[in-house]
Amino acid sequence: MTFWQKCEKKIVALFNNNYFVCLCLLACGSYVCVQEKFDYNWDFTNYHYYNAFAFLNNRLNYDIVPSSVNTFFNPLLDLPLYFLIQNFNHLPNVIYAIQGLWFGLLLFAFYKIVRLFFDHNNFNDIAFSLLTVLIAATGQATYYQAGSSTNEIPMAFFAVWSLYFIFKMIKFEDTQNNARFFLCGLILGIALGLKPTIVYICVASGLSLMICFKFLKKPLVFISLFALGGLVGYLLINGWWMYKMWSLYENPFFPFLNKVFNSPYFNDENYSDRRFIAEFPYNLLHPFIWNWGKYRTAEVPFYDIRGAVYYFLLLTSFVYLLFHPKKIKECYKNNRTYFFFAVFCILAYIIWLNVFSIYRYLVVIEMFGALFFVKTIFCYKSKWWVMEGIYYALAVFFCFVMVANYGACEWPGNKRNADHYVEMEKITLPPNTLLKLYNFPTAAVIPELSKNNTFRALGYYHYNARYMQGSDFSETGKFKQIKDEISSAHKGPTVIIYRDLWWGDKGEYFQKIIKKDTKGMYCRNLKNNFENTLYICVPENLKYYIEENS
Repeated sequence: MTFWQKCEKKIVALFNNNYFVCLCLLACGSYVCVQEKFDYNWDFTNYHYYNAFAFLNNRLNYDIVPSSVNTFFNPLLDLPLYFLIQNFNHLPNVIYAIQGLWFGLLLFAFYKIVRLFFDHNNFNDIAFSLLTVLIAATGQATYYQAGSSTNEIPMAFFAVWSLYFIFKMIKFEDTQNNARFFLCGLILGIALGLKPTIVYICVASGLSLMICFKFLKKPLVFISLFALGGLVGYLLINGWWMYKMWSLYENPFFPFLNKVFNSPYFNDENYSDRRFIAEFPYNLLHPFIWNWGKYRTAEVPFYDIRGAVYYFLLLTSFVYLLFHPKKIKECYKNNRTYFFFAVFCILAYIIWLNVFSIYRYLVVIEMFGALFFVKTIFCYKSKWWVMEGIYYALAVFFCFVMVANYGACEWPGNKRNADHYVEMEKITLPPNTLLKLYNFPTAAVIPELSKNNTFRALGYYHYNARYMQGSDFSETGKFKQIKDEISSAHKGPTVIIYRDLWWGDKGEYFQKIIKKDTKGMYCRNLKNNFENTLYICVPENLKYYIEENS
């Protein structure tokens, strides 16, 4: 055995050791998050920080709709980061290192899936596996949410973890049993209960099992147990919150499905965020145009060619299979894991496209696209070695371009220059203050102000909600009535904090409202690292009180 063969053997053994790979990926996840510090985040300022605080301090329905629709989301997933901030706010690297463990766990779960599609006793296949993980880790949806508070990375981990067990049972029929299918459903149900943005994965998983029922030893039993596990997991995590929503607002899914439950706290409609859903026929070519104008799939423009590359390969493969239908039958018979994988990815993408079409939620499919890409482009064989060399040179070049992710946009933003994870100047409010929050995101100021003040907060004029083709929750139904009653009965001072809004017709209208409601008040910029356009306004006679006591 040559020296190189001995090295290959040791490398193969090393990357077949789960403990070694897991520790390496956990370390990489923490390192990346500490270096990048992604989380100058609109949603964090709006609700991730506030919701955990509100839950722990029983402020739901005490503060009235400070975060618009997001006020009513299950807060459990936001608690770990909130506790980290309370204990390590002055050590942001510690927070990011711990947050980065989610990223590492996601990469490890994905690596386990990749192992099912490559021969891990073969050195070349291990190299392809690592390349697949690298491409998956650097996608726009995946990399730029690592360590952030968006919670899509933990959700993707739960989904990929469950899918790993499903793929494994599809590949190795002898591993199929009742408990494993129930467990897979349970994991996805827990994820769905924590954050509904994973629903497209849950539905696609169930539908894929139904379509590929012949791959299961006991189809009816296994699919039923998978569905039962999903229901149990969902109710275990979200059942108590549904009861709370029913008790407070007469709708267990509040504010969603309100056309069904008719809660007086919101309009008689089924609210959904449909900003980025493209109409036919543009949705057929979405990956080629989803960075453009009204067809974009994110709040800010971004540049990542992998979506277009994956979609082009998919369309090319589809055309090829039209002329070679026997290949589909061969795959169905001889490579059922890959067949199931293809069915799942196509279904998940179609559901996402029609329910959300928000790129941040596409982490799982973006990662699976890397597996499809590597499996597809590195299967080329040619009798002419020059042609094969040119082909693989181009393939490696495309891999490099995707990993480099040139021009990508950091949509959560970053806090690389922050000394604290959360920073806001200390403000001392007069006793019996009523705090009015105009426009969101502003709710993150509530936990900070509550450290040395007692007050009640009311949300006003959330014009971004109207921009999102929804309603202004703070000015709707019973909430408006409650706010008006609180404001009329209040006898103490009123303080206003608002996020400036200046663009478009809505900005002009908001400027008129804020000028009218802050007339005779002293206003200045609020120093913080949440949002640089936050302003605080106090009655003119309290100007010196605020400045001297802050």
